[in-house]
Amino acid sequence: MLVPAVERMALSIYSGVGALFATGYLVTRRVKVTVPDKAKTGSMLGWNLDKVDVLFGVLAFTMGLFLVQVSRTLRLTELVQWLGCSGAAFLLCFLFRSLRLQRNALEKQMLEADGPPIAKKGGTLCVVTLLLCCGSMMLQVQLYNLLGFWVFPLYAIILLIPWLLFRRVVGRCTTVTADRAQLLGQFTVRCGFWSGLAWSLTIGGWVFPSIAENELAKGGGISTPFAYTVLAMKPLFCISALPGGFGAWIGAFALTLAFPRSTRASERILACAQGGAVMLVINCICLVLFVASLAWLTVASIPSQGAPQLSEFSHRFVSGNWISLGCLYMGLLALSAAAGAASWALGATVGCGLIWLRERLRRA
Repeated sequence: MLVPAVERMALSIYSGVGALFATGYLVTRRVKVTVPDKAKTGSMLGWNLDKVDVLFGVLAFTMGLFLVQVSRTLRLTELVQWLGCSGAAFLLCFLFRSLRLQRNALEKQMLEADGPPIAKKGGTLCVVTLLLCCGSMMLQVQLYNLLGFWVFPLYAIILLIPWLLFRRVVGRCTTVTADRAQLLGQFTVRCGFWSGLAWSLTIGGWVFPSIAENELAKGGGISTPFAYTVLAMKPLFCISALPGGFGAWIGAFALTLAFPRSTRASERILACAQGGAVMLVINCICLVLFVASLAWLTVASIPSQGAPQLSEFSHRFVSGNWISLGCLYMGLLALSAAAGAASWALGATVGCGLIWLRERLRRA
């Protein structure tokens, strides 16, 4: 009975993911936002790989080999799987080149759109508020025991306070500041999207193969397209470790140091906050919703002794409780966006501190 449930859940979750992305694409086309000519950098791909692009692909392939050795579920046993892993590493070289060329194009574009800086007092106030709000997350266990499910939207509201304060300090954006924010936002959103997708694949590589193997062992003659798809994606799980881990842990710090020198501290932090929000939202959509649903329906409902009992969250899957389940998932998405923005903003704050220290040492 569990195998058909997993297959139907996978079909519904990933069909919903496709519908969500399609809806977002149609909405953006409907809005018809006009991109300034100076923001159009042309093709970001190119066909001539530099040494640094090849080095990134080699490092990703090496990290994949390490995962193959340490993880039993990610063992590559066939030649076609090794070919797929090598092909994915080759494509990563072009993706890295695309992002690198876009970063190089930012240098000239940021100088052309130079604008007035933000007051230091306002920027300092926003950074201090961000640190205090993130420090409140340390009380998550106590707050969850006190408020239950409502702690998720509360976290999202708390982490959005620094953003609202920042908008209050900045005031009404001028055309110049909006252009600079758009240029940086386009770059960080791309980085956040690919980092979130790679991180989702990496985590899925540690979870999904064992589920797929159990399905194939217990399913008998039941059709299991999800299980076969997971096994076919093993090369992608392995090769995504480097870009996924890099983006999730030190992505904001590296982006802050990689921005053009003309980029101000407030612009670095705000741009990285956008990328972090996209990263965790993509991770939540592609991975967390499915894993959470699977755990609430299966693991939490299988006791060690006696008859199966529905867990606290499993009652939300009963017919008629879909509104409660939808509110739960929307709370998770809101929390993911706020937590991702806060984490990358903190990384950008540390990077800005190092940049400030470097400039002071040079002047000394």
